[in-house]
Order: sequence, then structure tokens, then C-alpha cells
Amino acid sequence: MEKITVFLILLFLCVVIVAAYSVIRKTAARISSDFYFPFLKGIRTAERSMADSMLVMEDKRTLAKAVLQLRREKFSLLAAKSSLGDLARENARLRQLLRLPERPSFKPVIAQLLYRDDTSSTTVFLLDKGEKAGIRPGDIVVTSVTLNNSGRTIAAVAGRVLEVSNHTSTVASIYDKEFKLSVSFGNATGVMQSLPDAEPPMCGITFIPVHAKLRKGEAVFTSALTGNAPAGIPVGRISVIQPRLSGISKDRVYQNAQMRPFADPASLRFAAVYVKVPASAPRGEKKRMQRP
Repeated sequence: MEKITVFLILLFLCVVIVAAYSVIRKTAARISSDFYFPFLKGIRTAERSMADSMLVMEDKRTLAKAVLQLRREKFSLLAAKSSLGDLARENARLRQLLRLPERPSFKPVIAQLLYRDDTSSTTVFLLDKGEKAGIRPGDIVVTSVTLNNSGRTIAAVAGRVLEVSNHTSTVASIYDKEFKLSVSFGNATGVMQSLPDAEPPMCGITFIPVHAKLRKGEAVFTSALTGNAPAGIPVGRISVIQPRLSGISKDRVYQNAQMRPFADPASLRFAAVYVKVPASAPRGEKKRMQRP
């Protein structure tokens, strides 16, 4: 019992000593900081005063060179910051494309931009995946888009495949004169096509049934009427509703509208092409997603 008592007393003393040491150390550090503060402050003030005096003694040419060098460094840092921001956004967009789900009878094939032609007569771009990846003319091309109003990232239609080779695909963007797509909104359908002279860039929707009730801001999606594109992919929002126009005969009357697409083909670097998977393809083939 005596040994146990002595052990407990020693253990208690060790705990007290450790606690006291911690308190004393913190107190000493605080006192030391307060004690040395005037000296450190004085040294720093003297350094600044000396630096200011040296600047006053320098000639104007030397000072001008120093200012220009600082400006160059500032612009270099700003450029690096902007580049890092662009890389972060591109990384987020690519990750969003890689997470695209398969749709009934369709799978996404991820491709990278090789070339873009933005001349006045055409707006096409070239992707680094082609027929060997299962891409065919008419397939829908989507890209990752961040919505300004909500900050949410979605995959929206950016174009449609025109031609393919073994390893590349030529794509007509949503603003190209060759682009046409069947779309749906609410309980109506229509045909989306480019409006070359629209400013800001927009697309038109024609052949809308006369009985359809259109609303500005209504979301537009791909339609199930398009056999080589999955239905339900976001395209844009209706922005202008035009007067009803007569069709070929009196019993055919349609409405027209204009829509603002979600995607901006000019900023596209990565895209996903929804390719049709044959019904007889093995199950593993349907689940496989090709990546760059």
C-alpha cells in the first residue's frame, strides 16, 4: 500500500509539473513577445525609413525601371492566376462530361477539340474521335455549361456531327447554317435551326403547332422524334415568341420562336458525342464509356 501511495503521489506531481510547465511556457512567451515588441518595431521602422531614404536618393531613370519591372511581375502573376482559373474551370467541365450517364440505346464518347473554323459562312469544329469510336453523321455533340443564374453545371447541346473519318469528326455547331434538330418544350415540338444574322447569337424554332402555348424562359430539350439523338438533353431557353405564320395551306398554321442556347461553341475544348449502341451489342459494350 505504501508503494502504491508513493507511486500515485509521484504521478500526481508529474501531472502538476507538466501542467505548470505548459502554463509557464505560454506566460513566458507572451511576456517575451511584449518585451521584444518595441525593439522589433523600432528595427522595422528604421528599415522602412532607410529604404525610403534610398529611394529618394535614386535617380528618376532607376526608379522608372523599377516601376516597369514591378508592373511586368504584376502582369505575369495576373496571367498565371487567370491561367490557373481557366485550367480549374476546364477540369471541372471535363469531370462533368466524364460523369455523363448513359441513356437508353446511347452512350457518351468523350472527345477533345482539334480545330475550330469560325468564318462568316460556317461555324464548324473538328474532334479527335471518329468512326472507330462509333461516331456517325447526325450524332449529337454536348458540352459542359455552367448556368449563370444558378451556378449549376449541365451538359447542353453544342452541335451535330456532319462528317466522320476513322479518327476525327467534323461537327456543325448550333450556330452553323447546316445545323437542324428536333426539339421539344412543354407539350409541343419544333425544329431548331441557326439564325445567322441574329445579334446576340440565337437560334430559331420553326414548325411549332399553332395550339402550343409558348412562354418566355421555357427550357428547350432534344426531342424523341430524332432517331439518332437521345431525348431530354438541354438545349436552351425560349427568348422571343414571333407571330403565328401560315404554312403551305390554310389548314397548316405554325408558330415561330427564338431561343438562346445554353452552350457556347466558341469556348468548347472538350465534348461528348452520344453514339447509338446497337441493340445486339454485348452488355459490357453498352456500359463502356470511351475517354480521351
